[in-house]
Amino acid sequence: MDPTFDLTDDDDLVIALRQAVPATNDVVPRAVHDFALAVYDLGSLDVELAALIHDSLVDAPSVAARASEDDPRVIVYSAAGTSIELRVTGERELLGQVAPAGVDEVQVQTASESMVVVLDEFGQFETAAPDALMRVLVRQEGRTVATPWMRL
Repeated sequence: MDPTFDLTDDDDLVIALRQAVPATNDVVPRAVHDFALAVYDLGSLDVELAALIHDSLVDAPSVAARASEDDPRVIVYSAAGTSIELRVTGERELLGQVAPAGVDEVQVQTASESMVVVLDEFGQFETAAPDALMRVLVRQEGRTVATPWMRL
């Protein structure tokens, strides 16, 4: 540090700090930006959060049924009579099933978009897996169930 700086002077202190601290990029990382938008979603305070029941990335496979790297990731959520099962394939395809069948609407949401998916008669759907934080919303009989925000 330059001994000519008077660190009791605000201007000199700012100059000394700028020299001492290297310039940084003040750009907010995309993941932090997406997460902040997701957290700020105050329009969904009445949404029931589904609990994680199973995630094949976390739960150790049994000795009898070893998972291979080609097996899809399987994630299962449940909330008061609604079950949401998600499978992510190696080709980044998201396959889902909602039970019981006959829900009003299912959406796959990211921080920047919301996409309504079409369900077949068994409550199944398929779409491209988002490459961002996402969640699934299920609307049925006046209530909404949502998975937690996750990255697939």
